[in-house]
Amino acid sequence: MGLAYTEIGNYSKAQDFLERSLSFSVQIKDEYGIAYQYGFLGKLKLKIAADKNRTNSTIAKNNNLKESIDYLSKAVDKFKALGVKEEQKNFLFSLSEAYKLNNDFQNALIAYSSARVLQDSIFSADNKKMIAELEIQKELELKEKRIELLNKEKDYQSNYTKLALALAVLFIIVSLFIFYSYRRKRKDNLLLLENILIREKAEEELRLNKIELEKYQQHLESVVIERTKNLETETSQRSRAEKASEESEGKYRLLIELAVDAFFQGDFDGNLVLVNSKATELTGYPKEELLKLNIKDLFPSAELEKNPLRYDLLKTGVIIRSERKLLRKDGSEIFIEMNSKKMPEGTFQSFFRDITERKKTEEALLRFNVSWQRLTKATHQLHKVLELPVVLRQLVFSAIKLTGAEDGAAGLLMDGKMVFKEYIKKGNVLPINFSFEKGYGVPGWVWETGNSYLTNDTESDSHVIQEIRRTLGFYNLLDTPIINGQGEIVGCFELHNKPGGFDEHDLMLLQNLAASTSIAIENSRMILRQKQAEEKIKISEQTYRGIINSIDEAIYIQDKDGTFLDVNNGAVRMYGYTSEELIGKNPLFVSAEGKNDLEMVGKKIALAFEGNPQEFEFWGKRKNGEIFPKNVRLYKGMYFEKDVIIAVAQDITEKKQADQKLKESEELFRNLVENITDVFYITDKRGKMKYCSPNFFLFTGFLPQEILNHSYVRVVAPVDQRMVVEHYIEAERSGIFDTRIELRVKRKDGIIFWAEQNTRFVRDEKENILEYRTVARDISERKHAEEALKKSEEWFRNLFEKASDGIFHLSLRGELLAVNKAFAMMHGYTVEEMQKMSINDLDTPQTSILFPERMRRVLAGENLTFEVEHYHKNGHTFQLEVTASMITVGNEKFVIAFHRDISERKKAEETIRASEERFRTISYLTSDYIFSTKICSDGKVEPDWVMGAFEKITGYTFEEYKAIGGWYALLHPDDRKKDADDFQKLLNNKKVISEVQIYSKNGSIIWLRTYAQPIWDESSDRISYVHGAVQDITERKYSESLISESEEKFRKIAEGTKAILFNTNTRGQITYANRAACAMLGLDEENLMGKFYLSFVHPDDRKKVHSYFLSQLKNNEQARSLDFRYVSATGNVGWLSFLVNILYKDDKITGLTGVAQDISERKQSEEALKRSEYQYRNLFETANDAIVIFEPDTEIILEANPKACDIYGFAKNELIGLS
Repeated sequence: MGLAYTEIGNYSKAQDFLERSLSFSVQIKDEYGIAYQYGFLGKLKLKIAADKNRTNSTIAKNNNLKESIDYLSKAVDKFKALGVKEEQKNFLFSLSEAYKLNNDFQNALIAYSSARVLQDSIFSADNKKMIAELEIQKELELKEKRIELLNKEKDYQSNYTKLALALAVLFIIVSLFIFYSYRRKRKDNLLLLENILIREKAEEELRLNKIELEKYQQHLESVVIERTKNLETETSQRSRAEKASEESEGKYRLLIELAVDAFFQGDFDGNLVLVNSKATELTGYPKEELLKLNIKDLFPSAELEKNPLRYDLLKTGVIIRSERKLLRKDGSEIFIEMNSKKMPEGTFQSFFRDITERKKTEEALLRFNVSWQRLTKATHQLHKVLELPVVLRQLVFSAIKLTGAEDGAAGLLMDGKMVFKEYIKKGNVLPINFSFEKGYGVPGWVWETGNSYLTNDTESDSHVIQEIRRTLGFYNLLDTPIINGQGEIVGCFELHNKPGGFDEHDLMLLQNLAASTSIAIENSRMILRQKQAEEKIKISEQTYRGIINSIDEAIYIQDKDGTFLDVNNGAVRMYGYTSEELIGKNPLFVSAEGKNDLEMVGKKIALAFEGNPQEFEFWGKRKNGEIFPKNVRLYKGMYFEKDVIIAVAQDITEKKQADQKLKESEELFRNLVENITDVFYITDKRGKMKYCSPNFFLFTGFLPQEILNHSYVRVVAPVDQRMVVEHYIEAERSGIFDTRIELRVKRKDGIIFWAEQNTRFVRDEKENILEYRTVARDISERKHAEEALKKSEEWFRNLFEKASDGIFHLSLRGELLAVNKAFAMMHGYTVEEMQKMSINDLDTPQTSILFPERMRRVLAGENLTFEVEHYHKNGHTFQLEVTASMITVGNEKFVIAFHRDISERKKAEETIRASEERFRTISYLTSDYIFSTKICSDGKVEPDWVMGAFEKITGYTFEEYKAIGGWYALLHPDDRKKDADDFQKLLNNKKVISEVQIYSKNGSIIWLRTYAQPIWDESSDRISYVHGAVQDITERKYSESLISESEEKFRKIAEGTKAILFNTNTRGQITYANRAACAMLGLDEENLMGKFYLSFVHPDDRKKVHSYFLSQLKNNEQARSLDFRYVSATGNVGWLSFLVNILYKDDKITGLTGVAQDISERKQSEEALKRSEYQYRNLFETANDAIVIFEPDTEIILEANPKACDIYGFAKNELIGLS
């Protein structure tokens, strides 16, 4: 859309759209989207600067060029980081144009040359020729610029300068000639000397080769003997290597088949040679049919043109990640994420993942947020407007902004015609006067049918009045009716000239806007009626006085300075003064000293007198001296034809007290829950649990309802129960207030761990126990550390003496202080012999060179693992892997090192290197891994092996994973119970598919989807292994969280508004109600859910409300409002103006969503008006005096009562109209 606006010259809308797209891309972390939006914004700024039709000032042009260069540079950097050369090249060309337009020719040439280098690696020879021609043209332009500058310089040079230049050139030419002659002679001499040296060197090399040949002949026989001895060893090692290779190939095949993503392998012509079962499932092709296809056959032709397969980049070893559409066998298209890489054997491998749902989620989320924000803003603006003409004008402006149309108008039904008075043309308000009969033109058709009308070809549409079309100049239109609460059409609004045409989405938005407009129009008319009612009510002072005195709230009539002109009985009751004592005073008289900002009160009185309603809190002081808070609302009004301020006050003392208690209670609870780190619980004097903190579940596995009102001993391990009871009995007898104990706790799942708990005894004044307050923490790790310390010395001694690896203790001088038997045997010595040796006696010369640096690093605190070469006692050398570190005993430092003979391993490593390369490639490309776990006969679980992206997902190597405790150590606490249940299913030989959270090595939370298959061992009649695959679904969970956040945002708006919001299902049961709805109906949300909506409707109105509900569900009618009476749970009766819309899910109707406004006050005003008019009419008709009402200017009689007719002798109809 931003590019479309750019092309038609609507730069402001283009910039607005592109900036919002950039903001959204940053929000969802879409690196490709960010790069494209930077580039498009840069091109837009460049086009604005270059547009000759725009009257740009020099400053504006320079600012646009500066912003263009900045955006384009960011785009180039982003695409460079992403490895997308094609887009990097395109935006480099645009950057070159921006520099050129900014007269920065040097940077223009640099950008252009960079783009050409990229283009050379992408395009054909013909394109290279074209680029070369463009480059030459650019260079010629730059040279012409330089020549022009040089010519200008030349004009200012003096003849003396020219002469000096000529002499300098002559001097340089002579010097070069002399230097060339000298070099020529010197070169001949150097060549001769070089030939002599080469000959001498060749003679010396011949002599040395002869000596070397003699030595070689002497040792040839010994080498043959040694190699014969090693032949049998090599044959055995080769057999083991072949076996390892076969196992590696089997695991490789298993990884491919168990992969959650679709796998494809093929040659660089695109022919497929290997696929897995997920590939057939994703594409819809059988495996045999799929292997006959070229990979290009799996993509739509338009997709390949827009995003071609880059075999050229694959061949260079670049890993290519892209998102594109895939064409399935049945013709349907889905979105996939494609990861491809070149393999060592000259093929490529690709993993495809279906991301269609993610794409739909992103698109729906974007469209929902934009539409919702615009519609909400438009609705709020409409409800702020009070005057009817302004409502219509604001409606058209909001609809234009909401849909992107250019023009429009709104009309109202007046005197039997649909009348339009204003037309919005490109933001300007123009006066018009068009009226339409029912059925005439598009507005007449909308009036007649009650439906919206949409056409994108007005010229050939029979309903469009062509004369009006030519006058206003529109080519498409969308007309929407405005329907009031009684289902009557009161007006319509029509939009014109939307680029690209109107669609169903625009229709839906405008129908919702029309529903809000009907309420705004009704509010405007209601305000008008209220004003008229107020004017009529002023006729009777008695009626007026009765009304204000019947209101419980305090009402004051004040002049513009705040002086009280009149007060009602509510004000007398509030302050305890008589009305005479209050009238003539001001707010200072009733203000509590030091509690109010009287200057602020004065300002609000002034604003209210100007017609701006005000509301604030005020601390009052009663006649008896008592101070209290109240809420004050100020409105401008009329009092005996005089402008005044009407103040309405309400005592909020009880509300303040309730708010303060609630705040204190919430603060206490929040501090308790949020600040405690250990487990906290309270027991009564008999040991029964009264309270436990929320983290008690994580600590013991028991839910609060499972442990409350039970003995705390339930969570103590049986072995410690007696000891714990005796400890607390003894502590209670001793009279102490605090005690500490270490005990073993038994979790609900049977796991036992060590805990430390500190208990405070709460006693009464007689020292009797009231309750125990305990804080507990897990000390299992500390206990384990203490136990490990006891075993450490014995373990180390056994390790040193019985280890199969060689171990020595080395002094800082290189002396062998202690060696074990394995170390001595691998070198051919006894332990006693080696204790008399130093490390220099064993190291080969190459190893000795590296020894000082390795010793320095070990002494600096590093734990090193490296390879060395040692002499055996019989003279041969062999390779060892060494792990060395420094230890300190007392004040003495020495080195401990572990040695392993790796001669055979070195040979085996080379054999399986190629196979490991394939594993690394797959691990890098995919976001999944497979695993095998061993189930021991004693029930213990041991990790067997993992393959795939395990380290990329978790951050741990497999060795680190086993060292920290395996799967359970990574598992998020919230999912441990779920994982335990899943493991029980596996033990029952049932397959498990589950979604859990884990902690990665860097502390971040990762979501995983696991597929686990138990392997049954018939011989032992139990599960022996679990094989499975794991998929990283963090990105999907993130998308789901975005939708949840969007829904939470809507809920916060709903809960914060004063409007009454609710949802029902198709059976009429309430499924959601906001706070305002709960307050109105007198029930909390929990008790309101599931109630039938008609139970809150007044019995006399239920039939029409139910008919309205059913018509909305069955006929899918456009939203319209309805007025009816409601009855709250407490029996209060009020009036609501009720508007509903249909709820959909997966294109199916699931219920209704409604918004309502309490119009009880309006209805009461209307009823008071009726009563006033009745009283007035009754008094007028029954009066004993003759009463005549006439027009002052013409003195024509407008009304007369019966007594006047008797006096004058005329009938009433004869008397009216006379002078």
